[in-house]
Amino acid sequence: MSFEPLEIQKWIFDTLVNDVTLQTLLAGVKAPNYQTGVYSEIAPEKDPVSGYIPQYPYVVFSRNGSDITDEFVMCGSRYQTIPIYRITVWENNNGSISYQRLKTITDRIDQLLQGQQTTESGITFFSQRYDTDQPFEISNDGRVDYGLSLLYKFNTVI
Repeated sequence: MSFEPLEIQKWIFDTLVNDVTLQTLLAGVKAPNYQTGVYSEIAPEKDPVSGYIPQYPYVVFSRNGSDITDEFVMCGSRYQTIPIYRITVWENNNGSISYQRLKTITDRIDQLLQGQQTTESGITFFSQRYDTDQPFEISNDGRVDYGLSLLYKFNTVI
């Protein structure tokens, strides 16, 4: 038995970072290795690739609980879990908010993650988007960070 969310987290990161189309939408035409643009849990103060503050737009994904408690067979072995992940594309602006650029990015993410079935380290999982959200945060200096979120269930079979 393993901790399935770590395998799913690695798959999400690898899938998003290795997609050239998505990287172009996030970083635009910049020098190679300019920034990762995809971060797990929180965006760092400094991008691990470039060493600079992450530039908008960027993606942050994190586990957002589970849809069900783990399911077990009669002998006690766990056979199914359904962790949930929130993938949010962040932008910032001091004026009016426009979601158009973010919509293009979330559309690409959905193409990469929605309805995918894969096996990682002996764990088979199927990803399914089931909800969306539009979060925003207001900083002390008045800057508005806003985003589009996609929530995915990862139905695992162990």
